[in-house]
Amino acid sequence: MKDVIPTPNTVKSRESCLYTLREDFSVWESGYDDGTIIIGSLNADKYIIVPEEKKATVLFIMNGLRSGKTLNEIEEDLRGRNIETDVGTFCKLMFFKFLLKRDGLLFDGKSSDPLSRSRDDLVAFSKTVANIEIRKNWISPEKLRYFPLIFFWVLFGVSLTAIGFLLFFLKGNWGKLIEEFYVIRTYPFLSAPFLLVGMVILVFLSFSVHETGHILMARKYGLYLKRIKIRLYMYFQIYISVQIPGLCTLKPKERAAVSIAGPGANLILASLAVIGYMVLPSTFSMLKILIGMMAVLNISFFIGNLYPFMPTDGYHFMTAVIFHHPDIKSAVVQRIRSKTLKTAHAKEKIYFIFYLVSMALILYISNSVIVSLTNVLNNKIPIQILHIPISIGGIIVINYLLLRRMYNFFKGK
Repeated sequence: MKDVIPTPNTVKSRESCLYTLREDFSVWESGYDDGTIIIGSLNADKYIIVPEEKKATVLFIMNGLRSGKTLNEIEEDLRGRNIETDVGTFCKLMFFKFLLKRDGLLFDGKSSDPLSRSRDDLVAFSKTVANIEIRKNWISPEKLRYFPLIFFWVLFGVSLTAIGFLLFFLKGNWGKLIEEFYVIRTYPFLSAPFLLVGMVILVFLSFSVHETGHILMARKYGLYLKRIKIRLYMYFQIYISVQIPGLCTLKPKERAAVSIAGPGANLILASLAVIGYMVLPSTFSMLKILIGMMAVLNISFFIGNLYPFMPTDGYHFMTAVIFHHPDIKSAVVQRIRSKTLKTAHAKEKIYFIFYLVSMALILYISNSVIVSLTNVLNNKIPIQILHIPISIGGIIVINYLLLRRMYNFFKGK
């Protein structure tokens, strides 16, 4: 991580605002073969991906800021190179990304950012219970130099062992697996306080294991854990999020390893739970149910986090390994907004097609599930006149949520 812009610099804008680069402002090569660079700050954990065709212009502006030129002077120099660029808007973008100071102050984050199009629904509908800042790195990268090798061998070995146990115990009777899943899913947890408390602990444990996988793999590559947040989604579901600055500055293979480490840790835990469930005799019914729930929960975490068309670990893994691009979604969105999708690269078109196919499949599955659930609900409601509104209401809600997700995708949110 070489800082090619080592010193802060100032420039006076047309609005008589003094812009100053952060002291730790840095530039990194993205590590991809598309010539992109990444500008940003590890302390702020904010970054901007600069495409190859704009790299020279951005670096020219940065050098202009370093030499103390005004915005007008920088724009005049660019025009002399036959480049028309709104340097003022670029500086505002940098300010709202916490990469520039204006009149000696960073963006407070409270006033509205007119250049931002992103919104994290998970954070927006969550309540922060605990915000823990990590002030010390407890383990050095040198001590974790063999961690990726050990991690992936354990993942491979434990998963194969779990599959072997399944094949041995089921003996080709896969219907038995469905029966076991139904027993776990329909168990009356509310009537068993021990299991109810155990489920809450399991959810917390699963999140902790998931994030620990990310933290250890990132630490191996020199990154550090800055913050841990414990949140309540919709004031009910507990989950953990961690802040590890600099993930996007890693090389593609390193970023992919960090991304897959979280779901991989869940798969290891799920495999161990499957083995325990198969080995444990039925006399330990409550404990067996709890272990079964741990298996189901962590398999759900593993599958859910691999969905590649939302900001998940699967997306970061796919964009780094399969598409070899720092942010394939943003590239596709930019093509759509500029109406240049026809001239896009093949990998951008493939991602766009896969996204449409996946959303069509999700719409079909979601509507089928909603119809089944509303049918079950209607069978328990004796008032016939309510059946149609309940069915239509469920379909409208699920389609609205999914179509809004698609709309946000095309708007770059």
